[in-house]
Amino acid sequence: MGRPRIITDEEKIFISKLKKENPDLTCKEIVKKVRQYKIEKYPNPNGTWTREDIEALVDKEQMAEASIQKYLTELNKWLKKVYEIDKPWCMASIDSYPALQIEQPSPNTIQVLLYAWSFLQEKNVKFTIREAKWVSRLSSILLEDIHSAKTKDIEQLVRKALEYADWEQVYNASGLVFDSTNLDKTLIKPVSSEKPFFYPEKHFWEKRQFENDEEIT
Repeated sequence: MGRPRIITDEEKIFISKLKKENPDLTCKEIVKKVRQYKIEKYPNPNGTWTREDIEALVDKEQMAEASIQKYLTELNKWLKKVYEIDKPWCMASIDSYPALQIEQPSPNTIQVLLYAWSFLQEKNVKFTIREAKWVSRLSSILLEDIHSAKTKDIEQLVRKALEYADWEQVYNASGLVFDSTNLDKTLIKPVSSEKPFFYPEKHFWEKRQFENDEEIT
């Protein structure tokens, strides 16, 4: 009997994203979704394999449920822990930026951070230090000037910053160094065929909102 197949980095990222989006998913449900993902992504360069052929190959290569359960145990520990960088942002947290390897913001960037914080407050969404880091980094790219931060441009900036923060969390949870290459490409040339947003458009904000009895701090 051969040794169980080691979970790949691609599978770790896929599973971590699933759990971040849907924390209540069971191991069996994740196993099914991993199988479906592998089937859809399986290479078929000549187009000669049928769906049944690919399913048989995936089933042969599929890792044991026990391997996924082992990974989920470690993943759940990470997801349940609140890290310093995922705590709520406020003006005072700027003092902690050097320790978090975040660039010291310029006066204009501080204004942008306040606009972003205010924008999310109106949507009942918490603004974390991690997200503030990405707002700071992306503001010079996505905003023409400080005045555009008062317009609809702030939503574009915040959405993209949250997207970077989400994917960074997924990589961190997977024990991997964050590779933002695919996101970086969308800053130069927007991708039209595959929307990169972490959550579907109609759920982008509601997935992040607090329950009515939860207070934003």
